[in-house]
Amino acid sequence: MGKRVLALLMVLFVSAFMVSCGSNTTSSTYAKSKKPSVKSKCAIVVELKSGKVVYSKNADRKTRPASMEKIMVALVALNNIKDLDERYATNKKDYDYIKTLGPGNSTGFAIGEEATMRDYLYGIMMWSKADAAMTVARYCGGGSIDKFIKMENAYAKKIGLKHSHFDNVIGFDSKGTYMTCSDYAKLLRCAMKNKLFKKMFTGSTYTIQPNNKRKTAKKITHAELTIAGKNSLIKGGKRGYTDKAQKTLAAYGKFNGKEYISVTTEAKGTKADPYPNFADTENLYEYIKNK
Repeated sequence: MGKRVLALLMVLFVSAFMVSCGSNTTSSTYAKSKKPSVKSKCAIVVELKSGKVVYSKNADRKTRPASMEKIMVALVALNNIKDLDERYATNKKDYDYIKTLGPGNSTGFAIGEEATMRDYLYGIMMWSKADAAMTVARYCGGGSIDKFIKMENAYAKKIGLKHSHFDNVIGFDSKGTYMTCSDYAKLLRCAMKNKLFKKMFTGSTYTIQPNNKRKTAKKITHAELTIAGKNSLIKGGKRGYTDKAQKTLAAYGKFNGKEYISVTTEAKGTKADPYPNFADTENLYEYIKNK
């Protein structure tokens, strides 16, 4: 009888100990010694401040950015626009062109709408609208989108992106638009130094005020944060999709007192898993957090 009582007390003691400590063995999806399975063919996670690479998978492989290309558009624009509240009209030629690219390249502004550069930039980063990207590019290029694309490639060279090139400002598949996750991590580190870019990248909402084509204010929400959810470790981002790039995501996370950025490409979505790019990033952040 004494041995049985002693054994029972031991079981109760262990159970109480696990409850009091929060049972950390189940706090993470992955054990600390096991790396997560990543569906994205190319991926990288970098500590923002130091630039230290904490995870890498085919990070130097040539891949495609899809709408993540708009990160470059936004950053080059922010480096060149003096007055973000200046108004500029959208161009019908851009809408005619966007129609030829298929339904995946959406618009958010009206033809001839005179919104501010700030409106268009938020439209790029939170709304991922093709017309916003083309309007900003046309404005910065003095009416020429081709000139702006040259500005993009010059900036890419300036910051050391050796395996990235752009020939459009939307991010659709083409031979002249490509990148590596390593390069894009460099780009995102540069971009996050810009306070307004970081605000757009991590902000939840923005309101476009009435103008010549818009009678009432339009509140837009950050699609990436909506997909990630309130309890996600993903606190900012820009996603994309094309047939060749598949699901892509550039993201920001902050945990354990440190900031991280990540870039993933070529994650194939399914009906059961429509956002494998988000799942990959979430799992990588969770793994790094609990490592």
